[in-house]
Amino acid sequence: MKGIKLSLSLGLLALSVLFATNAVGDGLPKLIKEGDYKCKVSKEYKMRSCKVVEENGQQHLVVDTKGHLLLLKGPIYPADHVGKVKEVHVEASLLEDKPYICTTRSAAANEECKSQKVMITLKKKGSSWVGSFVLKHYWDKWAGEGADRKVVGHEITAETISFTLK
Repeated sequence: MKGIKLSLSLGLLALSVLFATNAVGDGLPKLIKEGDYKCKVSKEYKMRSCKVVEENGQQHLVVDTKGHLLLLKGPIYPADHVGKVKEVHVEASLLEDKPYICTTRSAAANEECKSQKVMITLKKKGSSWVGSFVLKHYWDKWAGEGADRKVVGHEITAETISFTLK
């Protein structure tokens, strides 16, 4: 009985250390080998340069080469901490001052658009990481006809965009 209690206590201790360490981002496993890659943001675009870097003890995906549909940067997190990592999440921010998805005449709406987090889920498939994310587009909302046509606010639509890292 003592062996079971000791094993249970050690197991709980190890589990609490794991959660305490990862809660602040320290000690996260290296999820994707750091270095230069090719990324494709949307199936319609070709592969272009991107990279995985370490900053302050955490890995980040950086998509900052001109020609990509969007320029993004964000930390990479494991989907779970059990076994070999086969799925990751990236919590990216938009890097451009005026992304193509932020096209309203409202400065507040454009700022809200630019500050949206892009949550990318990637699954390991051979030598690639493949997944998608939902992207919100901000558009002017128009009303009226002819000379009376004017902007009466804005609307938001969402689109699922594919993503490949190779």
